[in-house]
Amino acid sequence: MEENKELCKKDSKRIAYALFLYNILAVFVVNIAGGILLYQGYDLNQESIVYLLNGITTVISVSIIVYMFSKKLKTDLALQIQHVGFIKICKYTVIGMGLSIIMGIVVQIINEGLAVFGWNMSTPDFSLQTDYNYNLILLISTCIIAPIFEELLFRGLILQTLRRYGNVFAIIVTSLLFALMHGNIPQAVPVFFLSVVICFAVIKTGSLWTGIAIHFLNNALSVSISGFLNNQIVVLLYVAFEFFAMGYAIYFIWKHRNAIQNYILHNKSYPFTFFFRNWASMLYLILSLIPIITSFVRV
Repeated sequence: MEENKELCKKDSKRIAYALFLYNILAVFVVNIAGGILLYQGYDLNQESIVYLLNGITTVISVSIIVYMFSKKLKTDLALQIQHVGFIKICKYTVIGMGLSIIMGIVVQIINEGLAVFGWNMSTPDFSLQTDYNYNLILLISTCIIAPIFEELLFRGLILQTLRRYGNVFAIIVTSLLFALMHGNIPQAVPVFFLSVVICFAVIKTGSLWTGIAIHFLNNALSVSISGFLNNQIVVLLYVAFEFFAMGYAIYFIWKHRNAIQNYILHNKSYPFTFFFRNWASMLYLILSLIPIITSFVRV
C-alpha cells in the first residue's frame, strides 16, 4: 500500500510537471505565432485572431505534452475505437449538459447576489457574430480543436494515468484540473460536472473517442445557439431542450442513485486531495487559482 502511495505521488507530480510545461509552451507558441501574425499585418487585438492563436497554441502544446508524457508515464490513451451507439453518446451528452446547466444557473444566482455588493464574476464570450471569419475560427477552435486536444490531455493522458489509483480518484482529480484550466468560476463549476460525466463515459466505453464526441456535441450546441438568438422558435426549442436535459439528468441520477453509490464505494481509493500532496501539484493549484480570483471584477 505504501509503495502504491509513493507511485501515486510520483505520477501526480509528473502530471503537474506536464501541466506546467503545457502553460510554458503555450506562452512560447503564442508569442512566436503572434509575432508572425503581427509581422504579416494582423491586428492581435481582434477576437478572431485571439481565437486563432489559442487554437494554434492548443494543437502544438498539447501534441508535444501528450507525446512526451504518455511515454514517460507509460499511459495508454484509450485511442482504440469501440462500438458505442450514437444514442448512448447522446444520452451521456444530455446528462452532462443537464448537470452543467443546473450548476450554471446556481452560479448565475450567486453572481446576481454578488452584483448587489458591486462584484461580478467575468467569463469569456463565445457567441457567434456577424463576422464570417470570426465565426469560422470560433467554431473550429471550440468544436474541433478543443474536443480533440483537450480530451487528449485530460481524459487521455491525465485520466488514464490516474486510473491506476482508482476510478473515482481519477475522475474527480481530472475534472478539477479541467475546471481550473478555464480560469473563471462561471465556466469552471459547470465544466467540472460535465467532465465527471465525460470521464465516466470514457472509462465505461473504454475509448477516448466517446469523450471527444460528447465534448463536440456540448460545444457545438452551446456555441451554435448564439447565432439564432433572434429566432424565437429556435430559442424556445433550445430552452425546452435545457429543461429536458436538466430533468433527465436529475431523473437519471435519482433512478440510479444506488448504482452510483456502489460505483463510488467499489472504485474509490485515495481522496482527491492526495493528488496535491506534493510541491509541484500544490504550486500548480495555487497558480491556477490566481486567474479565478482575478476574474472577480467591480461593476
